Amino acid sequence: MIRWDYRSLGIGTFIINRMLEIALNYVPEVNLYGTLGWVDEQDPENHTRRDKLYKNLGFIFNESNTSFSIDRISDLKIRKDFDYIQEVRIFDMCNQLAKLQYLKAGDDKLLQYYKDDFNKEKSKNNILRARIKFMSFVSIALAVWIVYLLK
Repeated sequence: MIRWDYRSLGIGTFIINRMLEIALNYVPEVNLYGTLGWVDEQDPENHTRRDKLYKNLGFIFNESNTSFSIDRISDLKIRKDFDYIQEVRIFDMCNQLAKLQYLKAGDDKLLQYYKDDFNKEKSKNNILRARIKFMSFVSIALAVWIVYLLK
């Protein structure tokens, strides 16, 4: 059973096709019969997806739609065009995760550096603003004093 959040991605189709491809290599004349699970009947969307999968493979459903069969595995329409699925090697995946963690740590350090630099510049700007305000106040006070003296 494929987890709900991974359905409709072709995983089940890939797995069933791969199993049938293996069976085709060893026992092409064997007939196949399966009973459909009651769980699939609970969700109409899943029911439709399941039926489409088996019908596309060439399975024949019984009248009550509770089972499927095929006379010979060699009669099935097995797909082999799963180029979008790649082999996963756990060692490679661990290396990629470690590399991502290393890159993230570097990015975190760089981000912290930029934050610290921003805060320093912000502090400098605040000091500069305070000086400008003070100089403006002194200039206005001086201008007012000069005008007072000239009167």
